[in-house]
Amino acid sequence: MWKRDRQIWLGSPALLVRGIAQVGQGTVSLVADQVTPLDLKSLASSSRDFR
Repeated sequence: MWKRDRQIWLGSPALLVRGIAQVGQGTVSLVADQVTPLDLKSLASSSRDFR
């Protein structure tokens, strides 16, 4: 998955990762099976003037 989606992992400011969480001996790992870049520009709002 790393080789296939490397550009997404490195070039995106935010990611949605789907996978299975594994907990063992005080550590938590995520075994990802899907990664999707999130578009943060659509979440941005214009500044407000509260005067």
